Parts: sequence; structure tokens; C-alpha cells
Amino acid sequence: MFSPNYHKLIYLFCLSNFIQISLGFSQNNREVVVKRSLAIECQYPNYELSICNYGLLIPKDIPGKQTILEYKYPGLKPHHFNKNENGEYYLVWESIGFTALKTANLEVALKIKLYKYDLETAKKYPIINRADVDTNLYLKDEENFRFKKKNIQEAASVINGGDREEIAKVIFNYVIRSLDYHIFFDQDRGAKKALKDGKGDCTEYSELMVTLCRAKKIPARIVMGLIPLSNGHVGYHNWVEVYFDKYGWVAFDPTWADKLNATTTFYSMKNTYVQLSYKRHNKTVISPCSEADIPIKITLKDTCTDLTENIAFKSKRMYDYYASYQLEKASLLLDTLIGLEPNNFSFSEFKGVVNARQANYNLAYQYLKNAIKIAKTSREKAECLYGFSNYYALKAEADSAITYLQESINQGFHNYKQLANDSDFYRIKNYPPFIKIKNELKLQIEKQSDKKD
Repeated sequence: MFSPNYHKLIYLFCLSNFIQISLGFSQNNREVVVKRSLAIECQYPNYELSICNYGLLIPKDIPGKQTILEYKYPGLKPHHFNKNENGEYYLVWESIGFTALKTANLEVALKIKLYKYDLETAKKYPIINRADVDTNLYLKDEENFRFKKKNIQEAASVINGGDREEIAKVIFNYVIRSLDYHIFFDQDRGAKKALKDGKGDCTEYSELMVTLCRAKKIPARIVMGLIPLSNGHVGYHNWVEVYFDKYGWVAFDPTWADKLNATTTFYSMKNTYVQLSYKRHNKTVISPCSEADIPIKITLKDTCTDLTENIAFKSKRMYDYYASYQLEKASLLLDTLIGLEPNNFSFSEFKGVVNARQANYNLAYQYLKNAIKIAKTSREKAECLYGFSNYYALKAEADSAITYLQESINQGFHNYKQLANDSDFYRIKNYPPFIKIKNELKLQIEKQSDKKD
């Protein structure tokens, strides 16, 4: 057996790689729970119009951007969903009396998986939603997007580029240079006034970028949505989507890019956007009672829980157990992690190797098989193939271990230090083909390092 210090050395070499693969995966595919709650009060509960209907705007599935995993109703259960002419979805409660609302709110808790789809991501993994390729609507000169106005046309005339991406980038940077951030709350101003005054909040930043894109005949639209925050609060925000033939609708956020030490750029955005609507002033709450002469007050409160942070913490703890051979503890945590993120290939891979270390070979094979099935990129597949190599090395099936190890390298595995110090290969460490492949990988890494120097 190997000493605790040896396992500690393996841990130091492998930890950063695991965090990059596993936690990086979690960050790119973030899970949050957003709770939308309507508190409804009436000054006179026995008012003659004591029954009313209510509608609440909620997120919907958008391929490549967000998936609604679960709906829960802590209060009164809604009667049905309603899809409006703009394609937005509302939860609808019908014939709710004011008296009933004294003891229960109208609320929904949505578990949402968020996928980052900025330009950087789109270039690597393009996803085109075939149900959302009609761009004519998003080339129009319309209210708040008046690209035929003189000052917009003058601005557009100096914006040029070789292709759509280059033009969109010039527009993005132009908006950032032209506006200073200033909150206008519910004022309806539009792109023309924003450019004239040189200031605006997220609505004006987004309106100006959309309008300039349309002036250059590039389909663009504003997005209204929610921003889950780490403190449990939820922000309200507007951003932009631009259409590219190769990538579909790609997100941009000129507002957050216009600040010192901005982490948002033309190419990259944080994974923190929940889409609600492509209408900038779409009503979040619909009720005929709120629009009639009835003494009623409707308060919308949004809160959130970030499940990804929980996953990241548990992942780190699991790897501590894995690296120190506390296999039972690692296995129990992996069961939890797989339940939270069943499509995270790395959790299935680690579960497979943990079982192989425990000589549960049949179960180990099933987990590794599932891991490679759900892996998407070459890099992810390389990690899974490396896991299979661990599996066969632990079974002392040297030739199979070498086959999978070589395939892993072919797919992009290049961590020589991890391979050289991986205790799972102890049964085949003196096998000549293993020594050869290890030395070849070392030489390959050294040549790449020489080229960089």
C-alpha cells in the first residue's frame, strides 16, 4: 500500500484538475431555485367583488439557455398555465377569494438549470433553436427601437465591420463608450433619448444596442429577466440577444460590461440570467382586480437559493475523501451529488472509480459507462476514458488499461503529473507498455513547453 504522504501528493496534483472539470461544469450548468410569491391584501375582505383571477409570469424552457426542472407550490396550487401571444407563460389562479388569501399566498418555487450561452460558448458548442429562427420581427423600427431617427442613423453610419460579429462588437463597444450608468426606474425613454442624453440603466443600454444592430440590419432583441443573487435576493435586469446564422440567438450584456474590472465582455458573460420575456415592459402580474376600482394591493416578492454553491462545497469535500481513500464517505457524497446533478459526467466517473477501488467492479463499470454516455466534449470524454483506464488497472487487466489510457490521451488528456502519481495504477506500474506510454506523454508535454518558450 501507499503511504498517507503519497496520497497527499496525489491530492495536490489532482485537486486543481478535478475542480476545473467538475466545479467548472457546475458553473457552466448552474442550478437555482427561484421563488415567486404574490401577497394580496384587501382593505375590506368582505368587499362585494371578493373573488378574482391572478396570473404570474414565470420562466419557460429555452433550449441551450434554461430548463425548468421542477415546480412546487407552497401556497395555493394554480389552476393551469396560460401561454400568451408573445409566447410567455403565466401561472393562473382562478376565483380566489380575499378571505382565503389571509392564510395562503399565491406562489411557486421553480428549480431551474441555467446554461451560459454567450459568444464564447456559442463558438464552441453552437445550439440553434429551430423554433426561434424567424428574425423578421427583430428587424423592425418600433417604439423604443427607432433606428430611423437622425441621431441613431448618424451613429450607425460610423459603425462598420467585415462581418456580423465584427459589427456587433463595434456596436457593443460604442454603447459602452456613449452611455453613463444612471437609474431611471420605470421611465420609458427609448434608444433615441438614451443616446441624446448619454445615460441610462440596463433598459437604455440594451435598447441602444438593439436599435443600432437593427440599423445595421442585424436581428436583435431585448430580454427581460431575473438575476439570482448570492444573498438570496433576486435582481431585475434587461440584456440583449443578437442573431447569428451559425449560432442562433446569442446573449450580450453591455450594462455590466461598462464598469471597472468588469467580468462581462463582448465574448463572455456570467451564468446568472433567468429569462422571462422578450418584451421589455411585459406585465409580471395580471389581475382584473388590480386594474379595477377595488381596494387591493398586490406585492410580488422574489427570492432564490443557489444550488450550485452547495454542489461546489460538497464536491470539494467529496474529493478530499476520495484523495485520502475514505471511500465510504466519498461514495455517500457522490450519491447526493448525482442526485443534484444527474447529468454531470464527472460525478458518475468518480463513483465508478470509487467502486473499482472497493472491488465492486460490475457497479463501477455501469457508472463509468453512464459517465461517458453523458460526456459532451472531447475533454470530458478524455476524463471518462482515463477513469476506465483506472478501472482496468485496479482489476489488473493491464492491456485494457493501456488501451483506454492511450485513447484518453488521443482525446486530449495531457496531465503527466496526474498519471505519474496516480496510485490506481499500482498493479501495472512496472508493465513495460505503461512505462512507455507514460514516458511518451512526458516527452510530448516537454516538447509543447519548449515551443511555448
